[in-house]
Amino acid sequence: MKQTKLEDILLNNEYIIGCNYWSKAGGPFMYRDENWNPDMIRTEMRQMKHDLGMNCIRAFVMTPDFYPKPYKIDKTKVKR
Repeated sequence: MKQTKLEDILLNNEYIIGCNYWSKAGGPFMYRDENWNPDMIRTEMRQMKHDLGMNCIRAFVMTPDFYPKPYKIDKTKVKR
């Protein structure tokens, strides 16, 4: 079975280095249509990985954006 990136990190005694993440394009509202900017997110991810050496992030979501109605998940936002 192929190892995951996390297993590689742990087995090689590397540190997990990361941050809490919200895109500068939308902050906590980054998943909303008017703020969604996948090019900026890709750029920020590359910067965090290559310039800062990060290998993980913790992304936060606003519950009302992902659950617009009770028991209804916005599948478009989940795919993002």
